Amino acid sequence: FSSLKEQKWLDLQPDFEAAHFIDGFGHADGKFRFRADWTGQAAPNRPPKSMGLFGPVASLPEFPDHVDLIEVADAAHPFRLATS
Repeated sequence: FSSLKEQKWLDLQPDFEAAHFIDGFGHADGKFRFRADWTGQAAPNRPPKSMGLFGPVASLPEFPDHVDLIEVADAAHPFRLATS
């Protein structure tokens, strides 16, 4: 804390090799995974198991692609909240 107070800066950037995945990705074999396991992997935005998963996880594609998850307007909800 004292160095942060003095320098007003924390350098949290990983080293070049890690930042550019020179030594591979965070799997045992170092490979990148194209096929996502949306339900079985740890994620920073995953709620506790007691709450279950949020969102239509079952309808997500097997491989990364565009997913239309925008709530469309209907008679009961003619407007969409935009937090911008």
